[in-house]
Amino acid sequence: MAAYVRTAASVNVTLSGTVVANGTAVPFSGTGVLVQSAGTNGTFNGGAALLQSTSISGTITAGGQSAPYGTSVVDAYDAATTAILGESQSSEVDVAPGTLSRYTDNTLSMVLGTEQISVAVTRVPVDPASPEVVQFTFKIYDANQVLTETDTQSYLLTATGALSFYGGSANAAAGTLTVTAQ
Repeated sequence: MAAYVRTAASVNVTLSGTVVANGTAVPFSGTGVLVQSAGTNGTFNGGAALLQSTSISGTITAGGQSAPYGTSVVDAYDAATTAILGESQSSEVDVAPGTLSRYTDNTLSMVLGTEQISVAVTRVPVDPASPEVVQFTFKIYDANQVLTETDTQSYLLTATGALSFYGGSANAAAGTLTVTAQ
C-alpha cells in the first residue's frame, strides 16, 4: 500500500462498456488518460492524511454519438500506516475504518450506505521476474445494504514493489465501464 500511495502515474487507457438509455443497454467505446497523483499531505475528516487523486478523462462513442467522459476521486490514507481513511468525490464522501461509511458530503449528516474494500493477488507469474497482478475490489451498498455497484482496480506489482495501472471496471445498474491500460 505504501508504494501505491506514493506512486504517481499517467496512463493512456481504452474505455468500453455499456450505458443504459431509455431502459436499453447501449455499448460504448473510447480512449482517455488515467492520471494518479502521488500522495501529498493534507486533511481528511478533520485529521492529517495523505491525499491521492485519481482521474480519468477521455471521449466515448455510443450509438454513433461522441461525448466527453470524466471521473475523479480523492483517496485519503493514514500518513504512518497507509491504511485507508476514506475517499471523496463530487457527490459523496466515504469514511473508514474497516467498511467505509458513505455520506452525501463532508458534514456526514446524510447516510448513503457502505463500501467494502478487499485486495487480492489475482495473477502470480510462473517467472518470478514478471509482475503479479494485484486487484482492489470495491463493493458499494445502499442504506438498505443492497449491493448497487462493484468496481475493481488492478495494478502490476514488480518484485521491487513498483506499481503500475493495469485495468479496472465499474458495474452498476446504470451500465458498465472497463478501463484497460494501453
